[in-house]
Amino acid sequence: MSIRRSLLAASAAVLAACAQPAAHRLGASARLARFPPRPPAARAPFQPPRGDAIFANAVHVLADAGYAVDSCDADLGAVATERVELDVPCFGGTCLARDTVKVKLGYKMAKVIVVRELWDWSLKEWAPIQDEDLRDGVTEEETALLARIMDVPRPTLNGPERFGDPCRPGPCAVGVCIGLAPVAAP
Repeated sequence: MSIRRSLLAASAAVLAACAQPAAHRLGASARLARFPPRPPAARAPFQPPRGDAIFANAVHVLADAGYAVDSCDADLGAVATERVELDVPCFGGTCLARDTVKVKLGYKMAKVIVVRELWDWSLKEWAPIQDEDLRDGVTEEETALLARIMDVPRPTLNGPERFGDPCRPGPCAVGVCIGLAPVAAP
């Protein structure tokens, strides 16, 4: 009977250890070593009246950079792109990566997040970036995209800041485009 009880107690202890999430079994330093915290996204302040023009410009900038818009909500000020596979510089050569870009406009703050994953040939799966230099490259790309998004030309003629659907990038259907606002041809 005592052997049976000891086996039952050992089995219960193993099951209890397995029932805990893996994060609780690892120490805090081991969790941080595996997945270091990502630096914050690129951010820039703006004046609320410019929000519509900045949002429309974000859609244009993402389209010009080769990203297809996956979801776009002008009322929430949020744009997300589809995943794009590309070669990025890494470790003295290039690596296969896939990017998703998210742009969020808050009340007075714009934020750009580039989510990049690298193809891990040994695991045969996409993995988050863990190398510090590669993460710095993502941060630089976020900053460059944000700078292009915030560089909204001011319209020279009176008219609406935004005309039509800001989630649809493209040339003006009728008239002459000045800044981002279509203006009727004279």
